[in-house]
Amino acid sequence: MMLVEGRADVGFGLEALARPLGLGFVPLLRESFDLLVDRRAWFEPPLQRLWAFARTPRFRARARELGGYDIAELGTVRWNA
Repeated sequence: MMLVEGRADVGFGLEALARPLGLGFVPLLRESFDLLVDRRAWFEPPLQRLWAFARTPRFRARARELGGYDIAELGTVRWNA
């Protein structure tokens, strides 16, 4: 809140949080997050519903609206042994 109140010039945070507050944002680094899923669980209905939702135009539009999220590879299987 110090940034919003004008008591600080710089702070660490997420673009998705800075935008709604009208704060400028300069990305300093890029982080990737992977979700580790048991092979059997991948095919279970709850996880399949999650992936189906994540592929919807509504979900993609919201991620774009929030800013700072690259979901291009969402749902990509990186390792399957």
